[in-house]
Amino acid sequence: MQITFLAEVRGGRVSTSRGKRYTTYYISLPKSLGIDLEKLEGKKIKVTLEIPDELLKP
Repeated sequence: MQITFLAEVRGGRVSTSRGKRYTTYYISLPKSLGIDLEKLEGKKIKVTLEIPDELLKP
């Protein structure tokens, strides 16, 4: 299944694992997608982000 929707990014918690720093961000999934969120929790899914150029660091 492939879907496209606009999402607001929230979060920003920083953690460290094996000497690397990671920042966790969250998005909200619309209920109208019909996804069983309880089954989705803890699973890895492929996510493609389209970031506007003006939000990229120089």
